Amino acid sequence: MKKHFPALLLPLAISTLVVLAGCATKMPSPPALIARGDFTAVQRYATMLSEQAISKKWVQGISIALVDDQRVVWASGFGYADVEAKQLANADTLYRVGSIAKLFTDTAAMQLVETGLIKLDEPVKAVLPGFSPKWWDTSATPITTRMLMTHHSGLPRDVQKSFQNPQPPRFADEAGNFDGYLAYRPGLMFSYSNVGLSVLGSMVERASGTRFEDYMHSAVLKPLGMQHSAFDVAASQDAAMAKGYRGDTVMGSVPLRDVPAGGLNSSANDLSRFLMMVFAQGQANGQRVLHADSVAEMLRPQNTDVPLDFDSRIGLGWFLQSPDTARIAGGGWNAAHDGAIDGYRSALMALPEHKLGVVVLTNSYAGSGIVRTIAAQVLKVALEAKTGIRQPGTGEAESGESVAKPSFVDTPLVPEQLASWTGNYSTRMGPVRIHTADNKTLRIDAPGFSGDLLEREDGRFGLRYKLLGLVPAPLGSLGALGFSRRTVDGRELITVREYGRDSLVGERLPAAALMPTLAPALVKFVDTYSGSYTAVDTGNDKVQFSGVRLFEDQGVLMAEVQFAGRSQTRRMMLRPISSTQALVLGLLADGGDLVQGMIVGDAQVELLAMGLRFRKVAPAKL
Repeated sequence: MKKHFPALLLPLAISTLVVLAGCATKMPSPPALIARGDFTAVQRYATMLSEQAISKKWVQGISIALVDDQRVVWASGFGYADVEAKQLANADTLYRVGSIAKLFTDTAAMQLVETGLIKLDEPVKAVLPGFSPKWWDTSATPITTRMLMTHHSGLPRDVQKSFQNPQPPRFADEAGNFDGYLAYRPGLMFSYSNVGLSVLGSMVERASGTRFEDYMHSAVLKPLGMQHSAFDVAASQDAAMAKGYRGDTVMGSVPLRDVPAGGLNSSANDLSRFLMMVFAQGQANGQRVLHADSVAEMLRPQNTDVPLDFDSRIGLGWFLQSPDTARIAGGGWNAAHDGAIDGYRSALMALPEHKLGVVVLTNSYAGSGIVRTIAAQVLKVALEAKTGIRQPGTGEAESGESVAKPSFVDTPLVPEQLASWTGNYSTRMGPVRIHTADNKTLRIDAPGFSGDLLEREDGRFGLRYKLLGLVPAPLGSLGALGFSRRTVDGRELITVREYGRDSLVGERLPAAALMPTLAPALVKFVDTYSGSYTAVDTGNDKVQFSGVRLFEDQGVLMAEVQFAGRSQTRRMMLRPISSTQALVLGLLADGGDLVQGMIVGDAQVELLAMGLRFRKVAPAKL
C-alpha cells in the first residue's frame, strides 16, 4: 500500500530510469489550446493517454473518471479487466484500491471526532487501553489520533507476520493492542505506517461500538452512494472485479489483515462520489457526511512545524502540494493519494480550490507511474478547460515538468566540501556511500546506481552517470534534482530539491554507528548474529522476505534481504543498540524497525524482525 509523498529518495536503478524516461518521452502531447468549457478535448487527450498505455502493454486495463464539482464529466475504461475472459474494463470495474482506503478511514475517524467519541489531540490509549507501543525512554510524546492520520506516530510501516494470509487475523485484535517497538520518536518526522491506519481503524470500531467494516458501509460508503464499494480482507467476488496482473500473468490477490489501511474494493465511478463530497464541503446526496470545517481540516497542512519534513506537506490523510510548488500550476493546493496492493495500482488527485478531481485505476503491478502520470496530465488539461490556466510544461516529464538543470561547476572541490559530504548515509532507498578517489571530486554509490556527485552553478549538487565510465548518459528528471547538505538539531542530512520543494533523503552515520568504534556490547551483537538466515514459522503467509544475511561491509553492519520468489536482493544498514538488538536504518541514523536477536534452546540463533522469525543457517563467511 504505497504512499504518494513528494520526496525522491536517492538514485533509482539506471534501468528503471530508462524505462520511465521512455514512457515519459513517448507520451502524447496535450492539446495546443483548449477552449474554456471544452471538456471534450480533455476526454480525447485522456483517451489517447490511456489507449497508449494499453497498446504499449504497460498495463492490462485502466478505468478513469474526471470530476467537475458535482458531476462526472467523463468516465470510461480501456483494456481488459480479465484478459482470458475478454472482459473489458469500464468505469464500474472494481479494483483493490490499496491505500486510497486510508482517506475513507480518516473520514470515519473525523465523523467520530465531530461527535466527541474520538479527540484529535488525545492519546490513542484513551480509546484503546491495550495500545502500548514501546520506545527507548519514557519521555516520548504520547501518540495521538492526529499523529496516526498524518503518519507522524513513529509506528513501524508494517508488521509482516500475517499481513497477507488466506485467513488473516482480525486487524483490531493486533493493531488495537499493539505493544511492539516504535521506529521513530512520535512527532519527529513523517514516517508512513499501515500499522498506524489499522490502529485508527481499531479506534473507529471501538468508539463507534460497531464492527469497522459495518461502520464504513453504513456511515461512509452508503451515504456517499458508493453502492458497489466495500471494505473487505479480500478482493470482491462480484463479477465486476478485475483480476490483477504482473505482466501477462494473473497475480492472486491474497487476503489482507490491515483492512483500514488498504482493504477497499471500489470503482472509478464510486470514488468519484468521494471527490464530490469533498468539493461539496462534506455533503453528499442531500446528507452531511462531514462538517465543512472537518473537510477543511483534512485539507489543511498539519506538519508545518516539523523541521525534518522540510517542504513536504500532509493534511489529515491527504498528501498536499502548496500552490507555490505544486506540480499542477495555478490550481491552488494539490491533494492526492495513491494505492498499491498485489496487481492493482490507483491514483486519486484533486484541486479543491477549483473543485476538479480525477481517479485512475489499473489492474497491473507495474502501473504506479502510469496512473500518476495519466491523473496529473488529465487534471492539468481539465484545469485549462475550466479556467483557461495553461500549464508551462509540454508533457516531457512524468507530469509535464521541464527537466532542465543548472550546469555543473568546472572546478575541483575544496577539502572542506569533500569532508562535509563523504561518509556512509542511511536513506529510505538503502545504504549510500559518498567518497572521493582523487581528492577533487565526489563519487556516490547507491542501490542500483554509481556515478558522480558534482557541484552545480546554483550551489546544489547533481548526479552524472557515464556509460562505461566514458560517455555521459541522460538521467531524465533524476538529472534535474539538486542535493544539499543540511544540519538540523545536530543531524548531518542530505536533502533533495524536487519541483521546488526540499525533502529529506537521509542522514550521515555518526562515528558511533560504524563497526570500528562499536562498544563491546554492540560488537557482541555483530559476532553472535552475523550470518545467513532463512524465514521460519511463516505458515500460510504471503512472505515478502525469504532469507536474510547479516555481514560487515566497509565498516558498516549490513542486512541483505532476499525477496521470496525473486532473484533480486536489497541491502539495508543495521545499527546495533545492545547485545541482542539492532535498528534497520531508514531516513535517520538512530531510528527504524527493531531487529531482536535470540538464542533458542542451547545454540539455535534466531532473529525476529517485523513480526517474522529468521533462523541462522550459515556463518557470516558464507
